[in-house]
Amino acid sequence: MKSALALLAVLTANVAVPASAEDWRLVSLSTDNRAAFFIDLDTLKSESDTIRRATVLVVIGSGLERFAALKAESKFDCSANKIHLGRSVAYNDAAAVVTVEEDNPTEPWEVMKPDSNFINTAEIVCGRKPVSNEKFGPDLPIAPARALLAKRVQTQAT
Repeated sequence: MKSALALLAVLTANVAVPASAEDWRLVSLSTDNRAAFFIDLDTLKSESDTIRRATVLVVIGSGLERFAALKAESKFDCSANKIHLGRSVAYNDAAAVVTVEEDNPTEPWEVMKPDSNFINTAEIVCGRKPVSNEKFGPDLPIAPARALLAKRVQTQAT
């Protein structure tokens, strides 16, 4: 029996385990065309009747910040319209990690402003609005988001 377990351990040691799936969906573009907001549908979870969690990605327009995108494990209080950003990872244009900020559970929850992009995100996370059918796949959608933002700026300029 021990030899069978040892053989199983050797055989499975070299098996690749797939990374967690990501299903990025566009939530909104900021009114100033400086950012695109996404959620990863694979991370939508309920913690209680009113608390939901999801990973949110904010892609910043080209050349506006020292990073291209910020991905945050976020909690939403659906009854109080509050948000708590947890562990956050900033990425550069090539989707390489720039900085990581761990969750600080003692930080207070922030009230989301009406008509903000985070309220739009909460509407989807809390199930009050439907999710976009447009899928951006498992990779961080930095380039597609920036193309959307640039196209919108160009359209508004004409």
